Amino acid sequence: MVGTLVLSLPSAHTGGELVIGHAGQSRTYRASKTELSLVAFYADCPHEVTPVRSGYRVTLTFNLLAERGAPEQESGPLDDMAHCLEQHFDAPARPRYGGRHLDPPRRLVYLLDHEYTQRALGWDRLKGADAERAALLRAAADQGGARRYSPSPR
Repeated sequence: MVGTLVLSLPSAHTGGELVIGHAGQSRTYRASKTELSLVAFYADCPHEVTPVRSGYRVTLTFNLLAERGAPEQESGPLDDMAHCLEQHFDAPARPRYGGRHLDPPRRLVYLLDHEYTQRALGWDRLKGADAERAALLRAAADQGGARRYSPSPR
């Protein structure tokens, strides 16, 4: 599951706002009394519905699933990324605080923007910018002959 879609049917009510957090910010969505309202958000976004104080709030809630194929990449960004990876693994690490000379790094760790459970962590389950960046990193690693490790559940 990559996200949730909430479809609110028109109804007269007070309260029942949908509050969604994302990237350190919070937004509040109020359903319309006269029209359908749609709100979609990523599965890892914290959210809550405030209590309905009067009337009825009627919603249909859907889990959003995605099947991803390998996205097509333009050669420019791929070549740039492959060059950056090559430089990363060929350049010796800078000594810290007058310490000893360090060999080139053997690993590259990339932090993701979204939160994933162990079960939901996989190349084909990444979301948004995480999926795009991971696809570019994978293609660049393949082009440069680097080994890559899958983000698989333990």
